Amino acid sequence: MNYKEDLRYSGIEVGTIIKAMDFRSMLAEGYPDQFVIGEIKETIFDHGTWFYVIDCQEDTANSRVGGEVYVPLEMMLDFDNRVTVV
Repeated sequence: MNYKEDLRYSGIEVGTIIKAMDFRSMLAEGYPDQFVIGEIKETIFDHGTWFYVIDCQEDTANSRVGGEVYVPLEMMLDFDNRVTVV
């Protein structure tokens, strides 16, 4: 079982604004990164994974602003700076 404190992006407090990458463009040079920015409302454990639940304030796809977005604290194919404090 994953313990929340041991996960790659654990330890960011509720109320903090984060930028979370949906994916980093590795398909083509110059293709823009996709991300969301929002305030952490809570940390939850769902379907075997820990998530930050954020209120989305900015979204490169413009489809999730004003909604809740689940940001995993760690992914199997994770990468540096996937989650950063804004």
